[in-house]
Amino acid sequence: MKKQLPHSTATATHTTVAARFRTILLGSVLTVAALDGRASNPFIYHNEGPFVNGPSIAATCLAGAPPYAVGYVAGLPFKKEKETAEYMAAMPAMVGMAAGGAPFCILKKVFYDCPKAIAESQANSENHTTVYGPARKAQTQP
Repeated sequence: MKKQLPHSTATATHTTVAARFRTILLGSVLTVAALDGRASNPFIYHNEGPFVNGPSIAATCLAGAPPYAVGYVAGLPFKKEKETAEYMAAMPAMVGMAAGGAPFCILKKVFYDCPKAIAESQANSENHTTVYGPARKAQTQP
């Protein structure tokens, strides 16, 4: 005859597994953010302007919405809908953000930032300025 676990033990075991999973998932998200140097601002394209931010935010929503819905439903029995949904959607949303903004960021760097930097450096060289200030005149020997 099989021995059945009491309901409280089975629930406690399931809760422990869910807590470990959440801890591992949250730890991996925080580790990626910390390694990237953006733990305080996880939005990786925050200084790139609307040309990059728009597609990045749209991709974040598209990638994070389905796991958020699944996590919300999975958290219903434990009365932890919001927490479970946020943990489930965190990593897909970050991946969506990076993948959605990357092509636009590359286009911006190649066709806007690079030509702008070249034009500015040429303008600075025509004005005889350097990174350290105005260029020094060469001294002539008497």
